[in-house]
Amino acid sequence: MQSGIEVGLLLVVLACLTNVSWTWLLLVPFLLLLTVFTGAVSVILSVWNIYVRDLAHLVGVFLQLMFYATPIIYNPDIVPQTVWGLPAHDLIQGMPMAQFISLFRSLVYSLQPGAAASWLACAAWAALALVAAVWVSRRWGADLGERI
Repeated sequence: MQSGIEVGLLLVVLACLTNVSWTWLLLVPFLLLLTVFTGAVSVILSVWNIYVRDLAHLVGVFLQLMFYATPIIYNPDIVPQTVWGLPAHDLIQGMPMAQFISLFRSLVYSLQPGAAASWLACAAWAALALVAAVWVSRRWGADLGERI
């Protein structure tokens, strides 16, 4: 709900600034993919939280780390190719949310439909997360009421 309100406000501001294009219509399938991905990851973490009680605290720390690691508040082009021998740029760009963020930027800010590779990557991450959520739910989700 909150994200919907935030995206709505962003679109109103961009419309006032005349940054409008037909690519905004592609936000519907984009948001569908994003919802499937986040919902599936939430199911996985929820089920695991029943079995590993401290997981909620670790998830909070991990999400904070991922916020700064994902190119949300910075341009991914400023990340060097390698840092200490690790492929930093490829690691940052390979994160699931980095794919979603770059596609969103392309649709809303650049007014481009996004590369087919970006759409395929987002669809693949959403499908992979959905398959994993179904598997985790079937494997460990049957007796959650008794485990609580």
